[in-house]
Amino acid sequence: ARSSISGVGCGWGPQSNLDCVVPSCLLVVILGVGLTVASNPSVVHSLKFGPSMPQLLRPTAHDAWVGVVHGGFSQLPLTLLNSVLGLSQLASATFPSKDTTRWSPRAVAMSVGLINVFAWLGSMPVCHGSGGLAAQVRAGARSGAASIILGGLKVTLGLLFGSSLFSLLSCFPDNLLGTLLVLSGLELAATVRQEVCPRGISLLLFTAFVGLTLDNTPAGVAAGVLAAFSTLAWERGVVPCTQACASRARACLWR
Repeated sequence: ARSSISGVGCGWGPQSNLDCVVPSCLLVVILGVGLTVASNPSVVHSLKFGPSMPQLLRPTAHDAWVGVVHGGFSQLPLTLLNSVLGLSQLASATFPSKDTTRWSPRAVAMSVGLINVFAWLGSMPVCHGSGGLAAQVRAGARSGAASIILGGLKVTLGLLFGSSLFSLLSCFPDNLLGTLLVLSGLELAATVRQEVCPRGISLLLFTAFVGLTLDNTPAGVAAGVLAAFSTLAWERGVVPCTQACASRARACLWR
């Protein structure tokens, strides 16, 4: 019974029977909605039953230029690293016994491109996220049933209330939302505990240091990749090492 429940999603924290009985993350969301209604009763009256009809967007050449330059180029490194490469590697590490070709970088990139076709109907650009995967797995999700249930709830709410639901969501308490985001970020950062090689840990910390210091994720990744290649080149050309030793070093470096 526990495995069937945990396949859908349970509470945050160490997996236990209590976590599967009490879905803590869901309770936090319900608490947030309750506090929103209690502090802003008017949002209830702003809800309207019925879906909102989408409208086909017709961007001008200026809109397309601004979107590509100011939105596309700046978002591309983050999407590529977090939503494609990071998600693919995290999924492979989390579910090593499953068919990893299902979430290969090519498959994930194609999925991101296809789901953004609906942006022409006025939806927000969306992508997959390694942080969301780490958080859902930590909360108990073990199969695609969790995403199906989550998506089903969103579709149901959208059909019931349409865009009028935005008034309720915009008043959701920031402190509760921030707590969920912090927990999600910590869980994603905690995936580095799988790294046991001192060389890999050093590269990891260096990459994080540069990215956080410059407040620039692409710069941090570029510095980390440069450091990794420099370390590998130094080992190959300077340090006398047998072929077996070099293979172990490369395996540890790219772990």
